[in-house]
Amino acid sequence: MVSIGRAAIVLAVLSQVGCVLYDRHVALIAPEARGAPDACTPGNPVVAVKFVDGRARRGPIGAVRNGFYMAMSDVVTSDDLGAWVTRGMSNGLRRAGACVASVRQFEPPSPNVTQVTIAGAITSAWCDAYFSYWGDVTLDVNVVTPSGQSFRKTYSGHGTGGMNVAASEESFAQVLNLALADAVSRIIRDVNSMPLASPPPPPTVGDAGHSSTRAGRVSARRTKPAGHAGSSSG
Repeated sequence: MVSIGRAAIVLAVLSQVGCVLYDRHVALIAPEARGAPDACTPGNPVVAVKFVDGRARRGPIGAVRNGFYMAMSDVVTSDDLGAWVTRGMSNGLRRAGACVASVRQFEPPSPNVTQVTIAGAITSAWCDAYFSYWGDVTLDVNVVTPSGQSFRKTYSGHGTGGMNVAASEESFAQVLNLALADAVSRIIRDVNSMPLASPPPPPTVGDAGHSSTRAGRVSARRTKPAGHAGSSSG
């Protein structure tokens, strides 16, 4: 006679097998920017260029595993990952107090506009679960400041969730959004530490020549008395 405990274990295993045999379709929606400024400061926007999907292997963004940690099915999404990252970047910047304009492709700013441009590619987005949920996002980012300074850097973000009971689509989406927010916070921290003001313009040629002329006049005035004294002695 099979004990009640063994029967419970068998039922749990069978139910878990049923849960892992179909794909999870995840809707990736970046959290909205609450408390963001309503108006932009004229001439000082942050331009977020749409990120591109630079993953080496496009397709699944996660795995659904059984009790032996074997991948039985996939986590998939029909969302545009580049647009998802750009929304997350823009919302994170707005929460930090920035005025953000989102564009689809990079365009050089007008001479009288001071702006920070952020662009890049998503190179990895993956979620998984065993006893608990976790997600990772990796971004290759290029930032250009009004001073002309630019840098490229790879950022990684990590997110964790609660206990894995049935490999829920909501939990997979949650850890990926947390991972994206983690990466965005690191980008914002670096951008805030960069000099955003344009350097003062160098002196013009006319100014330099004017200064040289004045210096010459001063030198002439100083040498004139010495010459006058010499002629009197002769």
